[in-house]
Amino acid sequence: MASIFKSLSRQKSSTDVAGKNRETISAQFTKGRLDTSGCFENLQPVEEKLLSDFWARLLDDFDKPIDSIPCDPINRPIECDDQAELQKAKDTPPFEVYKGTMFNESVAEKCKELGVVSQAGEDGELVPVYQSQIPDNTLRSAFWSVIREDHPDVLILRFLRARKWDLDKAYKMAIAAVKWRVIENVEEIIWYGDLKNDASLMWKGVSYAHGHDRLGQPIM
Repeated sequence: MASIFKSLSRQKSSTDVAGKNRETISAQFTKGRLDTSGCFENLQPVEEKLLSDFWARLLDDFDKPIDSIPCDPINRPIECDDQAELQKAKDTPPFEVYKGTMFNESVAEKCKELGVVSQAGEDGELVPVYQSQIPDNTLRSAFWSVIREDHPDVLILRFLRARKWDLDKAYKMAIAAVKWRVIENVEEIIWYGDLKNDASLMWKGVSYAHGHDRLGQPIM
């Protein structure tokens, strides 16, 4: 590993992998272009080697329970008493939040009221009831559930760049990210999308797309 980082320090490209000569992201956005060094299909030989080593470690751990793999500390939201919050909501008299949208009314409920339903749903549901697609608690299952439409190398390279190509740090960061998505049940959140959000937020237009940035990406 020491020899790899020595070779990294000898790289004399316009942007070294440690990021010392790389423009800030804000500066890149101002110019309307991003530096793709260290990104997928733009790797130096030493970066390809580190990506390969990351995969080797990942495959070695694939069939282990994800809870048994060391990782960075996982920061979770502040815990609340769900039952107490639920009872508080039940005890609160219904009231209008915004133009016919009632307190605690979800987007799904509002869509049903408007007659917007999906043919795929049962009993008038907008989407079929969520069922996890993660078959077991191995790293293999959790990792592939995170990938979705991403290219696996693209995901891994994000962590390698974030940790300045330190393989150990990047690996622990990646495992923590995968664990967090399982713990917080991101799979279910993606499944239902906006349907379970507070309807008043959507009706008020709190969130909407307006225009594009200099890279052509929509601005939320």
